[in-house]
Amino acid sequence: WILRLARVALLALPVSVSPQALAETRAGPDALVVEKNQHWRVASTQVVLKKLELRDGAVIEFGPGITHAAIHADVAVIGKNVQINAAGAGGVSGRDGDDWTEPAAVCETGRAGGAGGEGGRGGDGIDLTLEFGVEHIGNLHINADGGTGGIGGRGGDGQRGGNIDRCYGKDGGNGGAGGNGGAGGNAGAVTLRYFVNRKTVNKEDHGAPVPTAT
Repeated sequence: WILRLARVALLALPVSVSPQALAETRAGPDALVVEKNQHWRVASTQVVLKKLELRDGAVIEFGPGITHAAIHADVAVIGKNVQINAAGAGGVSGRDGDDWTEPAAVCETGRAGGAGGEGGRGGDGIDLTLEFGVEHIGNLHINADGGTGGIGGRGGDGQRGGNIDRCYGKDGGNGGAGGNGGAGGNAGAVTLRYFVNRKTVNKEDHGAPVPTAT
């Protein structure tokens, strides 16, 4: 993934929280708290908050179909070992090749098993724009890796050689070739802008907390 500092322009849209996350977060009109070791599933491409509190071990993840997202918080309180998981989904495994179950004809060599199917392509990481007014931070880990490619399918079993009838025994068929693994997905681009007390943090702000992005 790519990490860069940039200005962003966001529209003031309402907070969108998925039903699965309601039991794990406390949301008000302008604020959201993700409790310790709980998950917040973002169901919108843009979220604007006056305050976002991510307690120790909190995880931000994204709903199906989201390819890009922007999160803005005027005030952000970030605990220890907080994660933003924007990685792409893994590809599906390839179809297994067909097996031979019956033997070849009498005195015939067995045929090869079917080839395994190619694994599916990994999903792309989500493009993220994050803008936080940092009040406190422990550490923040951002993962926007592309998803791993799917495993290639297993090659099918070869056919057993035919029975002997006034002939030499015949070879069984070769096992089918395994399928190729799928291609990995592209990493998402991450844009991070953070500031303290509305003042943009830079290298000269030695006392300011600095997010750890890994």
